[in-house]
Amino acid sequence: MEHFTQGFGIVVGVIAGVIAGTLVTVLIKYIEICRTEKQREKNLKFELQFDIKKIESFKAELSDYRNAVAGDALKTYYGYFAFTKLIYATLQSMYSDGSLYKLFDKTDDLAKLQKALSNYYGDSEVNFNKKIKENTRMCGTEKWQEVKPEIIAYIRFWDKSFQEDIDTLKDFLDKLQ
Repeated sequence: MEHFTQGFGIVVGVIAGVIAGTLVTVLIKYIEICRTEKQREKNLKFELQFDIKKIESFKAELSDYRNAVAGDALKTYYGYFAFTKLIYATLQSMYSDGSLYKLFDKTDDLAKLQKALSNYYGDSEVNFNKKIKENTRMCGTEKWQEVKPEIIAYIRFWDKSFQEDIDTLKDFLDKLQ
C-alpha cells in the first residue's frame, strides 16, 4: 500500500507539474501576444503620423507647382512628388492577418482608409511626375493658354484629394488614441 500511495503521489506531482508548466507557457504566450499587439498599434500610429506629414508636404509642393503654373513659370519648377516614400508596412500586415478589423470594425472605415492610400500605390508617382513634365513642355508654347485651365483643374483635384486623405488619416489616428 505504501508503494501505491508513493506512486500515486509521484503521478499527481507529475500531472501538477505538467499543468503548471502548460499554464505558465500559455500565460507567457498571452503576454507576448499582448505586447506584440500594443507594439503594432504603436507602429501603426507612427505610420499614420508619418504619412500625414508626407501628404502635407505633397500639398505644400503642389502649392509651389500651382504658383509656377499661374505665373507661367513652369519651366523653372523642379519639384518631385515622391509618393512611394509613404510607409504602410504595419497597415498591410495588420490588414493581411485580420488584426486591423479589431481596431476598425466598420467596413466603411476600412474603405475610406483604402481609398485614402490608393492614390500612392503602384505607378501613381511615375504618372503624376510624368504629367508635370508633359505640362512643363507645353509651357511657353502657343497651346499653353489652352491647356493652362486644365492643368489648374488637375491641381485643384489633387489639392482636394490630398486634403481628404490627410483628414481621413487624422480620423483614423484619432480612433487609435
